[in-house]
Amino acid sequence: MASIITTTMCSNHPYRFSVANLAHRGKKVRLVLGIVGTVATLALAGGMILEGVHPLWRWALLVPAFASILCILEAFTSTCVVLAVLGAWDLGCGTEKVPDPRIDAALRSRAWKLIALSGLMAFLLVWMATRCGWHPS
Repeated sequence: MASIITTTMCSNHPYRFSVANLAHRGKKVRLVLGIVGTVATLALAGGMILEGVHPLWRWALLVPAFASILCILEAFTSTCVVLAVLGAWDLGCGTEKVPDPRIDAALRSRAWKLIALSGLMAFLLVWMATRCGWHPS
């Protein structure tokens, strides 16, 4: 992993000293992935409810719901959890090591909060899907 992280700084980027590790391109990619994933997850949940699929099978939606919600949260907070764990950022000049330990610690802390919040939201979404019941007559 160390080979993908360079030690040079992207000196002309406006996020250089902010607590963010994603540039605009990364945010756009995650937002699109999150929206598409959320729509697909909700469509699958609706189909499972309409078809009367057993509630235990609906828990299979937990992983796509988690990933979709995490992508959306990453886009809105400009924080990639994988880069945060690696102690890196991609501010438009390629993947670089975060030079300031305080920024690195803040990014790691935010990453764990995003993971926890995504897990909680995905759990609640799938739990609600298991509580819905529609049985065609």
